[in-house]
Amino acid sequence: MQKLRYNGVRWRSFISLALFGPCVLLVGCTKTEDVPSYLEIPVFGMTTEPAQGASSSKITEAWVTVDGKFTGVWELPARLPALTNGDVAIEVVPAIRRNGVFEDRLRYPFYTTWIGTATLAPNTTTTISPTTAYRSNMNFWLEPFDAAGTLLSTVNAEDTLVIFRQETHPELLRDGSPIGGVKLTTANPTARLITDQNFGLASGPVFLEMDYSTDVELEIGLLYQQGGFNSGEAYVTLVPTTSDGTTPVWNKAYIDISFVFNISSVTDRDIYFNLELPASKANGLVLLDNLKIVRFQ
Repeated sequence: MQKLRYNGVRWRSFISLALFGPCVLLVGCTKTEDVPSYLEIPVFGMTTEPAQGASSSKITEAWVTVDGKFTGVWELPARLPALTNGDVAIEVVPAIRRNGVFEDRLRYPFYTTWIGTATLAPNTTTTISPTTAYRSNMNFWLEPFDAAGTLLSTVNAEDTLVIFRQETHPELLRDGSPIGGVKLTTANPTARLITDQNFGLASGPVFLEMDYSTDVELEIGLLYQQGGFNSGEAYVTLVPTTSDGTTPVWNKAYIDISFVFNISSVTDRDIYFNLELPASKANGLVLLDNLKIVRFQ
């Protein structure tokens, strides 16, 4: 009896669907579905003023808001759906990968948000080209390697920081302007560079920005004084960008050094760059450009 009732229910349901299904389909045919429009962001531009150094950047993600609705974090280049049409207001916040870590995506505190408008249409892709700049209340320490001297010092007498210029090494340069570099050999397999600036206390975020190309690991560390003792500790190791030092492959890193700058008991803060030639290589080449320590005033 239960089995027959179960089958009867199923059968009546089938009949109901057969009878009323066309009505549902007809209603569905007359309903207006939301057809998405698409917003494309191929790249995030960057502009700087002379006192802010070069305009190099590595903005890898964008936080996008359309007509006041947050749509998510998008890896660039991005093509994202927007369930709205017509004239819309758009805000795009530039984001970077802190310390080069893929999972640590940070809205960079020193870059401005792009605010603009676009006209969106159903099933149509509209491309925008957002740009950013540094905020107005910024403080910069710059080493672009284009002056007569350099703000970096070598620790050991045998270490040499070379300034590569257009007239001697055009194949190594990023954009024709001078860069700094260190050559490692089996006779001189290690080198250490330091800022030697004794940076003072800061409030809020502090970042080291740098463009680099390297065929050996590049260790970045912090030097400081606390409680009357000198301290030094490795902080971030950047992996090689190329296996061949004669063919530079440039990258940009944003190194978060806020913690050591925000401790009031710490003084004489400096950054060091430690290089070591692995046993498997006969030569190594590390190239540096556009070093910046950036913080709010």
